[in-house]
Amino acid sequence: MKQYPERGEDEIQRRGWYLYIASCSDQTFYTGITTNLARRIEQHNRGCGATYTSSRKPVILVAAWSFTSRSEALHAEVKMKQLSHQRKAEYVSDKAKDFEGGIRVGVDFLDAPPLE
Repeated sequence: MKQYPERGEDEIQRRGWYLYIASCSDQTFYTGITTNLARRIEQHNRGCGATYTSSRKPVILVAAWSFTSRSEALHAEVKMKQLSHQRKAEYVSDKAKDFEGGIRVGVDFLDAPPLE
């Protein structure tokens, strides 16, 4: 597991890929990767994100981790998707917990309701 000593906004900005967990209306989690969290959640809520989320709106971003490359984010996505719902919930509730070399980032800026 890689260690990233800097955890400021500059470090997060240099890491252009994100692994995210979204909570769906049926209390399930959707896990994916993106370069733009706000845009991706908006896509899910408009029904053009993923087939899984199109019938489970609204989708709310509940956790995200930043990575330096697409391949790192994809690797972490595979690992996250292998976890049980309970284990994912533990990662969601632990706001400081990193995952597979990814730095946990705040998602409070997306607390606003989805665009209509």
